[in-house]
Amino acid sequence: MRKYFQKISLNAINLYGVIILFLFAILFTSLVIFEEYRDFEEEEIALRENYIKTQKEHIKQETERVLTYMQYAYDTFKDENETKIKNGVVSSIEHLFDRTDSSNYIFIYTLEGINVSDPNKLHNLGKNMIDIQDVNGVYILQELIDKAKNGGGYVQYIWDNPVKKRTLLENFLCNGIRSMELAGRNRCISG
Repeated sequence: MRKYFQKISLNAINLYGVIILFLFAILFTSLVIFEEYRDFEEEEIALRENYIKTQKEHIKQETERVLTYMQYAYDTFKDENETKIKNGVVSSIEHLFDRTDSSNYIFIYTLEGINVSDPNKLHNLGKNMIDIQDVNGVYILQELIDKAKNGGGYVQYIWDNPVKKRTLLENFLCNGIRSMELAGRNRCISG
């Protein structure tokens, strides 16, 4: 072994030293990159959770605003024909919200699943949509109606967004008013 080290030139020893330092530098850099990536992933999760929480709060406020208006209309015009009141309420709500953005809208269904207003599915107006399912087999309206009957709440499901032309996770808040209607607000919160 001693003879081996005597045969190695000073340049070779320097080269080995540089190679070892280079390997340590690569190892250190890799560890720093890994740690930064892990921190980034944790921050991304926190940002996503905060975004979802903020969007849910916004959805809740908008839905409550619509339900308050609906209740006001029914209370104010209680002597009028109920169909006339319903048509006026639906028309007002549809004019308040933008129909061009299919990821942010108010919809109204009866508790039996009849489409009263859904700006992205105009062809379904008046149809019973109770059996509509997402790609995972979730009965969307049935879940929304169950939530509405039990005080309201959020329902998540997978849905094809017709404007963005991709499948997204949708988050609905639904609530009911009177015994005849379910109102909800849809907002795509990921994708």
